[in-house]
Amino acid sequence: MKNIKIFQGIDFCGYHYSKRINNSLSTKDNKEYYKDHMRKISGFIDLFGGYDRMPELVKSNVFWLYTRYVYSALERVNREDRYCTLKMVMQDNHFQCFLNTHFIDIGLKEKILIGCLKSNSKMMIMILVNCIQFFKEKLPTIFITMKR
Repeated sequence: MKNIKIFQGIDFCGYHYSKRINNSLSTKDNKEYYKDHMRKISGFIDLFGGYDRMPELVKSNVFWLYTRYVYSALERVNREDRYCTLKMVMQDNHFQCFLNTHFIDIGLKEKILIGCLKSNSKMMIMILVNCIQFFKEKLPTIFITMKR
């Protein structure tokens, strides 16, 4: 991204993407999911020369993406590993940046996910992750609707 001189988009989608709820590479247990996706967040921060140099709207967007990655990481590891993963998240420098981010123009779903994570309540976060997993596995139609 740093080396792009010109960028142009087109309004044509050359393929159709179908995501399966279960039995997909993107939905399997992955203990490295959080670390893998934090490299993306670090890349966004580096593009601006650090967190403090990022415009507020960019911070809001990047750390909304971060929020989604955290919940996905917690949902993707088995239940026994969730507290360890959450502890790792809360000790990470990205989490401190997240706590300092002011989110701009967010909806109710985003407010719930962000607020729960900012509360630092491990129990509340685990309950929310278990609810997300329940809807994803048992009520996929509702899950897809809620995810939009």
